[in-house]
Amino acid sequence: MNERQRKAVAKLLEAGPKGFSGGLSAGNYQNMTGASRATGHRDLSDLVEKGVMTVAGQGRGVRYDLNWALTERR
Repeated sequence: MNERQRKAVAKLLEAGPKGFSGGLSAGNYQNMTGASRATGHRDLSDLVEKGVMTVAGQGRGVRYDLNWALTERR
């Protein structure tokens, strides 16, 4: 994971499973990390591919969340 991704994952972990009401949007990610729109989408897609995050919705309604099942294993 790159530094932007680690920062977002840390914020989601800190907030807990119910911390980001409605999930994390690409816009939230961009504001949180300072990433451009394209970089934010690439970063989020990479986290989904790695199984770190899950994605729900489509189009402008896409929201991301941590794959909380991974945190339960620890």
